[in-house]
Amino acid sequence: MSPAERTAHAKKLAALRDPANMVRPSRKGVARGWSAEAFAVAKAQAQMEAAELVSRLKQAGLIAPDDHAGAQATLEALTFVKTPGSRIERVKVARRLLRFYASPELATLI
Repeated sequence: MSPAERTAHAKKLAALRDPANMVRPSRKGVARGWSAEAFAVAKAQAQMEAAELVSRLKQAGLIAPDDHAGAQATLEALTFVKTPGSRIERVKVARRLLRFYASPELATLI
């Protein structure tokens, strides 16, 4: 097969492709073994649980009421810990949280 024939054949095959099959949805941010819909539900549930934990941490005095950036960072970290995914990464974030707060009360709240 000459180069011109290969080019013509490749163009023919490209014309036969269905564009709908060429667009693949992104899996970015979705844990392995989870569908995007199931992961979104699990993440929403984890966000609700994390928000409740952050409010309990504020009530316990571990997060200052005026520390909005700290509360948001803690919320994101707790959401990551409670969301399904890589256990190793979740343990790293959990350890970082425990080291930051260095409080035995946090362990009982989580």
